[in-house]
Amino acid sequence: MELRFAFAVDGNGEFQNKHFGDADKYIIFEHDSKRLVIVDEVENLNKNFDESQKHGSKKKGNAVINFLKQNKVNVLVSKQFGKNIKMI
Repeated sequence: MELRFAFAVDGNGEFQNKHFGDADKYIIFEHDSKRLVIVDEVENLNKNFDESQKHGSKKKGNAVINFLKQNKVNVLVSKQFGKNIKMI
């Protein structure tokens, strides 16, 4: 099985004390049997998605899930996760 990772980071590429869905951007890595290789760096367009909704918005959760599917990510890396991690 091919592993693709999404690291939730800030604008400087460092881990932040925020939930995965609130990251500034994601660095996408792929495992090539010996090491992790950066394949993409993507701005989090869902960071401020549906701000009128309460914390743990299902709409935002679904938007993040769609992003992960589009980028074929199957491993999430973050300092924190919110309620929507259960959806993923």
